[in-house]
Amino acid sequence: FDKDVLNYDQFLHRNGKMRTYGVEVLLQKTSGKLYGSLSYTFANSKSRFSALNQGQWFNADFDSRHSANFLVMYSFGKGYKLSGNWIYKTGRPFTLPTSRAESDDWRIGFNIMNDVNNVRLPAFHRLDINIERKWKTKKGNSNWFTVGVYNVYNRVNPFFAQPTDIPNKLEVRGLFPILPFFTFGFEL
Repeated sequence: FDKDVLNYDQFLHRNGKMRTYGVEVLLQKTSGKLYGSLSYTFANSKSRFSALNQGQWFNADFDSRHSANFLVMYSFGKGYKLSGNWIYKTGRPFTLPTSRAESDDWRIGFNIMNDVNNVRLPAFHRLDINIERKWKTKKGNSNWFTVGVYNVYNRVNPFFAQPTDIPNKLEVRGLFPILPFFTFGFEL
């Protein structure tokens, strides 16, 4: 095993092909007390290797078909700014075992994968909000204080998934549920 870790190059697939295409759109309002931006990206990334997936095209690991971001900031009072940011991304592709083989030589058996990246994780989306206060000191340096909430509606965004005993059902595990935060910053 240790030798395989050190000589990993024998496990790499070479001479593959890749095709990627997409489009990006960005709309912004950048003046006045209200600032906003809306961005959308459509991207399609496929890979093909003769030794994988019977030589057929499959979704690349980093293929995120749809991605959207909506940001709104409103400045008010003396140095206050209220902001909200909503993010959406299509779930990443991953390889789900299609069957399982049991063996007397193996204690737990092993999974069999017929196709590469044959399933997608559920979509990722969250809303973050915060309020910030900036002010200048008598020396002219800037200070700021921010209070906010990450993942306001407490969505369990997928970090990884694994099959369950129920056919076509995944157990999805996530990170970072609703998370309040604060920051204090200063300029020297």
